[in-house]
Amino acid sequence: MKTVATWMQYLPTVTAQYALNDIFNCDETGLFRRGLPNRTLTVKSVQSKGGKLAKERVTILLTVSAVGEILQPLIIGKSANPRCFNNRKPSGVQYYNNNSAWMTSTIFDEYLELLNSYMRDHSRNILLFMDNASVHVRKELSNIKVVFSQQILPLAANL
Repeated sequence: MKTVATWMQYLPTVTAQYALNDIFNCDETGLFRRGLPNRTLTVKSVQSKGGKLAKERVTILLTVSAVGEILQPLIIGKSANPRCFNNRKPSGVQYYNNNSAWMTSTIFDEYLELLNSYMRDHSRNILLFMDNASVHVRKELSNIKVVFSQQILPLAANL
């Protein structure tokens, strides 16, 4: 409750100079393909055997505004040229690949640069909230002010 109260007190000062359509949140999540449930309903007398959980995953980064504007998603997979793309560049998403299908600081830096370029081309200055993952690079951008969740508490202490 203390953290929520701190955020509620601090947010109006951070967001004061931005319209709702220029306030964004950015976060990534893992999506496991072919994942089976890790629990099942069975009769007690029936023996069941375990199996390995699927390790095929992709990482998806979503950026959404306070009014629901969804920017082009970023997807990270293991395959350099997935069959589903039929040897074409995917439309509607940014696709990257690496051995683990995890976000890296290089991929994230490129995403921020492309997002900044997009906002500059559309004459928009945005506020972007994100978590403190170690791969989230901290840098100054011309059209994006990035606020990390860890920055809120020290700043709020000064209010």
